[in-house]
Amino acid sequence: MKENIKLYGEAAIGGNFSMVTKMGGYLNETNYGGSKDYDDKTTYTPALGFAFGLECGVFINEKFSIGLRYSNLGSYKYKYKHNREEIYQNGESIPSSDEGKYSKALSITNISICLGLLF
Repeated sequence: MKENIKLYGEAAIGGNFSMVTKMGGYLNETNYGGSKDYDDKTTYTPALGFAFGLECGVFINEKFSIGLRYSNLGSYKYKYKHNREEIYQNGESIPSSDEGKYSKALSITNISICLGLLF
């Protein structure tokens, strides 16, 4: 008699290259004294970290698979550089910048459902 359902498991380790998308924006502030524009840009330093994943599931009729996967891609305290330029109505501009490191680490994890077709 042929088994229709088989269990499987998988474990993986490796490295993760994490890069946060650059952010920026433009804001116009108008009040009774006139208007002022802000041009903001923030960039982040890429980071390398340790990553691992665990998956378990079932094979059905040696044709399909259904599984649940947990991935941990590391935890990072990103370094950033923030540039701001204040642009006044008269054309005068005042640039400023700020650099630093976030005080809390950002943990990157996810859980996913995996569906597969074996061929």
